[in-house]
Amino acid sequence: MSAIRSPLTVRQKITLAFVGFGIGLALTLGVLGINELLHRHSPGYTAEDTARLKTLFDRNTGSVFMFDPDLSYRLKPNFRGNRHGWWKIRNAPPSSPELGQAGRYPHQTNSLGLLGPDEADPSPTVRKIVFLGDSVLYGEGVTFEETFVSRMKAAAGPATQLFNSGCSGWSTEQELTFFNKYLRRRADWSLVVVVFCLNDLVTHEVCIGQDNGLYSNYAGLGSDPCVQMLEKDLSFPEKLAQAKRLLAIRDSFDASSATSVLNNHHNGFLLAWDSVRWSRYESAVLDPLLYRGNLPPTVVVAIPTPYQAAAAMNHAPDAVTFFPQRRLADYCRKRRIPFIDAAPALLVPDPDSGFLDDTHLTPLGHQRVAEYLWPRIMAIRSDPASRRVKKP
Repeated sequence: MSAIRSPLTVRQKITLAFVGFGIGLALTLGVLGINELLHRHSPGYTAEDTARLKTLFDRNTGSVFMFDPDLSYRLKPNFRGNRHGWWKIRNAPPSSPELGQAGRYPHQTNSLGLLGPDEADPSPTVRKIVFLGDSVLYGEGVTFEETFVSRMKAAAGPATQLFNSGCSGWSTEQELTFFNKYLRRRADWSLVVVVFCLNDLVTHEVCIGQDNGLYSNYAGLGSDPCVQMLEKDLSFPEKLAQAKRLLAIRDSFDASSATSVLNNHHNGFLLAWDSVRWSRYESAVLDPLLYRGNLPPTVVVAIPTPYQAAAAMNHAPDAVTFFPQRRLADYCRKRRIPFIDAAPALLVPDPDSGFLDDTHLTPLGHQRVAEYLWPRIMAIRSDPASRRVKKP
């Protein structure tokens, strides 16, 4: 889900974050209601919580999402409707009679809740590759056919099936939990591709506002009730320490004109430059779910942001600009998990042409990523040694 922009300056937002922590925490505890629901881990949902979320998602015939006690929400299986983020799509096709109002931007899932109508072929001779990710993988702002997974299907040929499980607002934790709960035993997966975006260090990227709308869970870092619950499992001192680290990161970016563009990232993205946060992400998410998760052969792919591309064009040091990708690559190298950095696909003379907003890709961006990824995925798939995960 794309980040929510604010008219405040970066420093004003950070200042509000400090002030808002104390006031916002007290306020939020008084008006939590549905704001908190998406952040509770099972079995934290009460019967009332479940009923409210099911009303918002399950019983809403227009929603592509459904409540899930382990994931907060997921895409409804066997569902046809309007693509999430349809309002970002340009030059939309006319309505399809068989889908009615939802037909302008078709969204469809199979019986597993994966995007598209295709079901997993039970034949062991057909290779099946599943991609795990968030709204960037889902293709928010483009049609299903324009996503990089759909574009790679043509190159894959009939002997290989590619499946897209992208769900807007998910984090790495939710993506891998979804695979373990709903996909692991439902097909003989040849390869699992985990698509990493900078905001994946946030455990839950979205919350439900008081108007029952979905919002980014990190825009103000605690400066209003909806986003106050950023990582609600952190204590108040931990949140305060995290805010101080983010302020220091922003100051370091401002020290150079080449890196100052990186301060356009919202706080949820900026966490990807926080070493403390990385240690937590590795120990709490990557180690148990990816490294020790006994997954099928797995590849990790990292997608950059337009601000990273802009910093690279400004000749900012790669060690600063691409610190998140380097940290993830180092993690994967030590554990013998294949890693693909997709940044070169989008570092072109006109990088803005590949990005729809501060998070998502344009149709051209998806095309570039598809052309860059597929031969590299093929090379990994055909070399068993290159996709062997080091056992603990």
